[in-house]
Amino acid sequence: MIPIILLGLISMLDLYHQFLVWKCKDLLAKGNCHPEWRALKWREEALLPWTGFARFAYPLLLLWSVEYLVTGNYVWDGWVIVAVINGVLCSYFMLLRYIPRTYKALFVKSSNPHHDRKWLLKCVRSSFGHAIKSDYPRTHATYRLALRLIICNTIGHRWTNWEMVKYGDFGDSRHCKACMVHENNEKGVQTFCETHGRVWRGIVNPNSVFRRKYTQPKY
Repeated sequence: MIPIILLGLISMLDLYHQFLVWKCKDLLAKGNCHPEWRALKWREEALLPWTGFARFAYPLLLLWSVEYLVTGNYVWDGWVIVAVINGVLCSYFMLLRYIPRTYKALFVKSSNPHHDRKWLLKCVRSSFGHAIKSDYPRTHATYRLALRLIICNTIGHRWTNWEMVKYGDFGDSRHCKACMVHENNEKGVQTFCETHGRVWRGIVNPNSVFRRKYTQPKY
């Protein structure tokens, strides 16, 4: 009986959060309701950690409830697999919206004749990469460091062509397509920067993965 009660409580919490989201959108559409909207928005943001936990616990409680109702016992391997898959899906929940966008770009014809399938897939891929870089910076940094370890340290960096730095006489620059290391050549002096994080950091050894040495910022 306990898993069924917990499942009901989590479902009620999720429904209440969805109601707050709908109410905030409705107040924004009406206008001139900033105090009410601010109060509901604060309540919605306060529930976000609990809704994330509820999203993770919901499949586990559902499996526990089924096990309770059919009076069966699942092996611990199944629980571990469900927990791992559920954890990954909950961690990258915001990226699931790109699945219908990819389907729409592949199989749904656009009303604009200039927007062909290749152009739509390029837009989805660009938006997906920007979402990972901005919303999941640690995942993006780990992915770039893995590419540096597998590709750049074995085959070599996949450099782009040299281009002049805009808005001033700052020399030429290029970057690696795999690990996003940025190289600048200004008056014969070559400098390297890491660009896969939130900020650009000067790096001394561009081929290093685990023991990176950074340059001191100039103030």
